[in-house]
Amino acid sequence: MFTLRELNKQWTASLLGLSLFGFLCLNVTAQTPTQSVPDDGPTQVTFHLAFMVRNAPVKITHVMLGDKEVPLDTPVPVSGMWVRNLSVVVQNISPKVIVQGGIILTYPETGDGSSSKPTLSTILSLGRYPPHAFIQRDGTDKAITGRPLPPEIKVLPGSSMTFKIENYPDLDQIKAQEIIGHPLTKLNIQFPASYYFEDGSIWRGSSYYVPVPPPVVWREITDTEFFGGAPPGHQ
Repeated sequence: MFTLRELNKQWTASLLGLSLFGFLCLNVTAQTPTQSVPDDGPTQVTFHLAFMVRNAPVKITHVMLGDKEVPLDTPVPVSGMWVRNLSVVVQNISPKVIVQGGIILTYPETGDGSSSKPTLSTILSLGRYPPHAFIQRDGTDKAITGRPLPPEIKVLPGSSMTFKIENYPDLDQIKAQEIIGHPLTKLNIQFPASYYFEDGSIWRGSSYYVPVPPPVVWREITDTEFFGGAPPGHQ
């Protein structure tokens, strides 16, 4: 049995704070921009699904630029501030209603993921964390109060949600291009650490958990228990 804090302290600190602000974008890394880069020239970008997990409760079905679907792992012509037009459609393939979740956009050219050279990324989230997400082992509630909450969502099994950057949509593209010194040519899409469900359960770090009273807080369950059978395959 594990607590949410024991599973991943860093993810909890970053993701919980973000959703309460209701922002759909974040995670500016510590690298210092090196120079100004023109943003209106044509270039090509390759979109890639990274770190997809076999037992995830969702799958990415469409990556869109404006009203056009773009192919994966194939260079796509872009120009100007194109990241603002990006949207990612994610389908709920679990048997439960999703109330909070998200994806991560990463710009692999900006770093290698190490502490000395972090990779710039943008977190896109939808929905609102359920109350139990903030319960600690001692029974205290660590939810931040007094701030606007994001809109609630209820994504039924088989239904989809669309993620896009709505606040400061050009910020990370500009920062990424300043870091690498040229227009972006790569963008990765991946799932973040957690998805929460209407019944209080959670998918986090490739495992499923159900809420229980403190001091345990979260109890791990098997994929079979969550899905009522083997989880569906993922593309």
